[in-house]
Amino acid sequence: MWLIGSLAITLIWWSSGIRWTGLFTSLTGMAVGMGLIWTVRLVGRAVLRKEAMGFGDVTLMAMIGAFTGWQASLVIFFLAPLAGLVIGLIQFLLHRDNIIPYGPFLCLATLVTLVYWSPIWAYLRPAFAMGWLIPITMVACMAVMAVLLFVLQLIKGLMFR
Repeated sequence: MWLIGSLAITLIWWSSGIRWTGLFTSLTGMAVGMGLIWTVRLVGRAVLRKEAMGFGDVTLMAMIGAFTGWQASLVIFFLAPLAGLVIGLIQFLLHRDNIIPYGPFLCLATLVTLVYWSPIWAYLRPAFAMGWLIPITMVACMAVMAVLLFVLQLIKGLMFR
């Protein structure tokens, strides 16, 4: 599969034009979407010492990124936890269950992003014009997430002794 995919990408690259632009946009979106969730998975596993994000979420976000592009992948990545937080808090308060499937929230954030892309893009376009500041910001966000998860683990350890 890898060989066939690589051959197809090479053929499209040689043909250049609009096909290459579309393929490159999809591949970039796939890499960004997958990379974001994979990083959360790795950081969460390292800090929490348990499975923080399933591989299905990684592959789902790769597919979403391939379909929507890298800019929308970033928006979806930050919208999905908002819905997950609301539902997760309700579920925790009612059932004391703190494990929630993340895929439905990725799908919901994708739907919201697709339906409201024009106003979202009009609002966020200046932020995406920052160029190399975007990856630096993402690395900083992942570092802050690791620190917050570590602090959360410390608080849980002190509360449940």
